[in-house]
Amino acid sequence: MKPITTKNPYRRAVRRIAPVLTLVLALAFSLVLVCCAGSEADAGTATDDFCRRLDSLSAEGRHSELVAEAVPAYAAVRESGDAAARLRIGCRIGRAYYYLFDPDSMYRYFDDATAGADSSGMSHERIMMLNTMGVFNMVNAINYSQALDYFYGHAIYRDLADVYSRLGRYDRAVNYLNEYQRITDDVFNVERERSFNALLRNFDRQTARVKLQQKDMQIMRQKQGIGLIAGALLVVLVLAAAIYTNYRLRDRMYRRLVIKYNDMLRREQALQEAGRKEADAEDGKLRELFGELDRMMTQERLYERKNLTIEEAARLLGTNRGYLSRAVNSFAGVSFNAYVNSFRIKAAVSALSDRADTTPIKVLADRLGYNNLTSFYNNFFKETGVPPSKFRQEIRRLGPDAADLV
Repeated sequence: MKPITTKNPYRRAVRRIAPVLTLVLALAFSLVLVCCAGSEADAGTATDDFCRRLDSLSAEGRHSELVAEAVPAYAAVRESGDAAARLRIGCRIGRAYYYLFDPDSMYRYFDDATAGADSSGMSHERIMMLNTMGVFNMVNAINYSQALDYFYGHAIYRDLADVYSRLGRYDRAVNYLNEYQRITDDVFNVERERSFNALLRNFDRQTARVKLQQKDMQIMRQKQGIGLIAGALLVVLVLAAAIYTNYRLRDRMYRRLVIKYNDMLRREQALQEAGRKEADAEDGKLRELFGELDRMMTQERLYERKNLTIEEAARLLGTNRGYLSRAVNSFAGVSFNAYVNSFRIKAAVSALSDRADTTPIKVLADRLGYNNLTSFYNNFFKETGVPPSKFRQEIRRLGPDAADLV
C-alpha cells in the first residue's frame, strides 16, 4: 500500500527557482568582491602616491612640512582601519620626527603604526623604522648593542620560523623563513647602508647646527647677564642718588629751620622786652606775681619739676590758680603749660647748642621735667620743626655765632 502524500505547490516552485537564485547570489557576491578589490587597488595606488610624496619631502629635508601634511592623513587611515596604509604613513612620520629631534613622537608613531598591523609585504617600512631607531640609539643613547639589535631586527623571522618548525607548524615556519630570506636578499642590506649613511650625514649636520645654536644661546645668556648687571647697577645708582639728594635736601631744610628758630628767638626777646615796658603801667600785684614766677623759673628752674601744674605753682607763690593764670596770660600771652614748656625748650636748645655738653637726649629730657622721651621729642619738634638730635648737629655746623644766639 503506497503512503499518502500531499503535494505542496510552494515547495515545487522553490525547487524550480533555487538554481536561479544561487546563480544570482553568486554573481552579486563576485561583483562585490570585484568592487572591493578595485577600491582597495585605488586606495593602494593613492597610498603609494602619497608615500612617494612624503619620501620626496624627506629627501629634500622638509620634515616639518612632511609632518604637517602626513598627520591628518594618518588620522584618517587610522580611523578607517586601513592597517597597511597606517603602517606606511606612520613609519614615515616617525622618521620625520627623528630628523626633528623629537624621539618621543618618533617612538609613539612607530608603536602606533605597527599596532595590529601585518608587516608582510611591508619590508621597506619595517626596515625604515629599524634603521631609524638603530641610528638613534647609536648616536644619541651611545648604546651600540641595542642599535645592532634594531639593525638586525629582521632575524626575528628566522627565529619564528625555527619555533614553528619545532611545533610542527611547517606552513607558518615556511612563511616566516621566506619573509626572512626575502628581506635579507632583496632590500635590507642596500636600504640599511643607504639609510644609515644618510642618517649619519644628517646627524653631522644637525650636530653642527645644535652646537652653533648652543653657542648662540651661550652668547645670548652672557649678553642678558651683562644687561641684568648693568640694569641692577643703574637702579642702585639711581636709588643712591635719590637717597643722597633727599638727605641733602633734608639737611638744608633742618638748617633753614634752625636759622628760622634763632630769628624767632630774637623777635621773642624783643617782644618780651616791649611787654615788660608796657606791663609797668598795669596792675602792680599781677606784675609782681608774674615777676616772682619768672624768677623761680629762671633762677630756681622750677620748670624742671616733673608733673608741674598751675595749682602747685600757685601754692608755692601763695596765691590761687585763677590769679596766677591771669598773671601769666597778661604778661606772657600764653597758657601756664605753654609758659612752662617754653622754658624747657629754651633750656634744651641751650644744652644742645653747647659744644661741650654731650648729655644724651634721653637724659636731657628727664632732667628738663619731661615724663618720657616721646613727649620731649614732640614738644621740641613742634617748637623748632627739627628733631633734637638733628638740631644739635645742625646748630653746631652753623658755628659759635649761631650758638650764642640761644
